[in-house]
Amino acid sequence: MIDPVRLSECLAARFDDDHVVCLEPQQTWRDLLREVTGFCRQLPKGGDKGVLLAVESPYLFAAAFLACLQNEVPAVAVADLQPGTLTDLVPQLSAVVSDGDFSLADLPTLTPNRADEVMPFRTPSRSQSALFLYTSGSSGDRKLITKKLFQIEDELLTLERVWGAKTAHRLRLATVSHRHIYGLLFRLLWPLCAGAPFSNRNYFFWEELAAAAPTQGCVVVSSPTHLHHLGSPQATAILPANTLLFSSGGPLAEGAARQIAQNQGAAPIEVYGSTETGGVAWRQRRPSEPDPEWTPFPGVITHGDEGRLLLQSPFIESDERWYRTDDLAVFGTSGGFRLRGRCDRLVKIGEKRVSLNEVEQRLHKDAAFATVKCFAMGETRRRLVLVGALSEQGFAILLREGRRPLNQKVKTLLRDHLEPALIPKHFRWVRDLPTNSQGKTPQFMLETLFEHEAIDPTRGNRMPRFDGYHQSEDKHHFEAQVPSDLLYLDGHFPNAQVVAGVVQVTWVVRLIQALSGRPLDVATMEAIKFRGLLRPEQRFTMTLQEDKARGKWRFQLQGEAGLISSGRLCKRAE
Repeated sequence: MIDPVRLSECLAARFDDDHVVCLEPQQTWRDLLREVTGFCRQLPKGGDKGVLLAVESPYLFAAAFLACLQNEVPAVAVADLQPGTLTDLVPQLSAVVSDGDFSLADLPTLTPNRADEVMPFRTPSRSQSALFLYTSGSSGDRKLITKKLFQIEDELLTLERVWGAKTAHRLRLATVSHRHIYGLLFRLLWPLCAGAPFSNRNYFFWEELAAAAPTQGCVVVSSPTHLHHLGSPQATAILPANTLLFSSGGPLAEGAARQIAQNQGAAPIEVYGSTETGGVAWRQRRPSEPDPEWTPFPGVITHGDEGRLLLQSPFIESDERWYRTDDLAVFGTSGGFRLRGRCDRLVKIGEKRVSLNEVEQRLHKDAAFATVKCFAMGETRRRLVLVGALSEQGFAILLREGRRPLNQKVKTLLRDHLEPALIPKHFRWVRDLPTNSQGKTPQFMLETLFEHEAIDPTRGNRMPRFDGYHQSEDKHHFEAQVPSDLLYLDGHFPNAQVVAGVVQVTWVVRLIQALSGRPLDVATMEAIKFRGLLRPEQRFTMTLQEDKARGKWRFQLQGEAGLISSGRLCKRAE
């Protein structure tokens, strides 16, 4: 048996040279020490700037991290390597470590170079800055989170204290990244200090993970996204019955937890925490208790302030007596609590945290967007959606080219800053956001826009060609031309083609729908008049004006020769 060691004393531990550190491929303790030595000889020594660990291999990441501790330089871990994210980090970096062909600006790029011999290692100070992490803040800016060595070390000791007897020296397999604090602790540093082997591979499919799981049992570090598939009714018990499952990064659906318990014999152990706080509490659901309280980790004290969860924790370095989280909680009588959502604008999509403010702020830089509202929809399978109130310029794009170029604008503006999974893919474009009687836009009003298909005013050869659009006070003015291939001209007075009145009214309805983003339920029409003819290739203007007090839309089509048509559409009372 191998006794667990402290992270600060890890390199001086008396593990045997042939002690297995990781599998796929197998690496021994002496291999690791030589790897750390190679990194130590390349890394800068001391300084406030960090070293970015853009390392895909968990084993090499661990070696580079331990070398940073030796050289007293902070390691930098980011969940994604998006160009926009990295550009913001460059001034705070002194070098990059990569096990691929990654490079960044003019920074030196260091690569693995295993030494022939092992250098003597020192015991680093527990007070030194060990790790820089960056995470989305509620303001939209990325926040720097500094982890001192003592914070990481004490959390690892707590994990061993709570679950060491269950995990023992079993193999650690994972579906989560080692560049996130949860994955770094649970799948990498904890087994390293506990003397347990870990897999050097990230698994994406349960069948592949199951093939690597030993029959005597293992520890699987996973997330709700992956566990959702393991917990589907169609899933079978493909993992060894005594596999210990951990889940973190977001809420695990009750149904998935129940199905996993049925398939595997026990529900996953769910861990609640954040990059800022470290681990806070844990729970494990049972058939008799589908919504158990979260049990705080030893040393973590919780308190409530008007529903907001407050913490005192050995894993947090703060000048304040109580650390204020953005989570809402209700407290039980046994010292635990239940979570009841958040009070900020951070959401998690697939366990990755994204700031809704950041998404909106980046899009507001484009002149096509007057106001954008981004939010999450769905319970078990959450998705980011976006409602955009378009400027005159943006609405003109919608009229001429449809929704596609606006959708693409969003993806282009965000792709260098957010991972693909965090970029909204469901859109509704309107001229003005819906408002209630107080002039506010509650989220439920935005959600109703997704209850029907997206409205696109461009319908091939069924709509006019729009050359211009502008708004004056409460009137919307459209400049348009009748296309010669308009579908509705076929068979309609073939010797003297004109646009039928019903087609003109249809255009009015579709444009009103495009302005509001929702279907128009017309109860009656009033004062409908057709005064002139509208012919192929003829240019005309259309004016729409909403009378909100009476629930009516007034319209008028005007040509060079005068009025073509006019009238009022009366909406059905809601």
